[in-house]
Amino acid sequence: MKKKSFLNWKEGRRLRGIDLHCKGWKQTAIADALGVSKVAVNQWIRKCRSEGRKALQSKPKPGAPSRLSVEKKYQILELLYPGAEAWGFVGDIWTCSRIGNVIERQFGISYHRHHIAKIMKELNCTSHKPRVRALQRNEKAIQNWKRYKWPAIKKSKIRRALGTQS
Repeated sequence: MKKKSFLNWKEGRRLRGIDLHCKGWKQTAIADALGVSKVAVNQWIRKCRSEGRKALQSKPKPGAPSRLSVEKKYQILELLYPGAEAWGFVGDIWTCSRIGNVIERQFGISYHRHHIAKIMKELNCTSHKPRVRALQRNEKAIQNWKRYKWPAIKKSKIRRALGTQS
């Protein structure tokens, strides 16, 4: 649904570029006005001359239609909200495999985990890896090392690179 309106917008921009060209605008001015490159405008004009205005119309990408409707895709977000443990997984981290499992349980549709990542990106959800830190981590010691020891190490490396020792 979103892609179709996006394609129509791009198509409208191309057709507007041709209209401006027919009114005598220069390619550079058209490119500036429409926020595209001069090369793009040149390609539109060339394509329009050789194949007509119809060649500038949007063509949907080939492929099977999505098995999940837009509504169901947004339902996925609601299903994931309670957390992974609410769905019986150990650890409250969502992976593509786990999300695929939930989709299959809820809607009876199975997807490969790589495709789950595409669906989540379409829903503006990005993957984040949790930071793994040792339980014995001593923040004060780390800050001390960064503040005093690391600069000394850095200075000695610079001196060695310059060939001076002190």
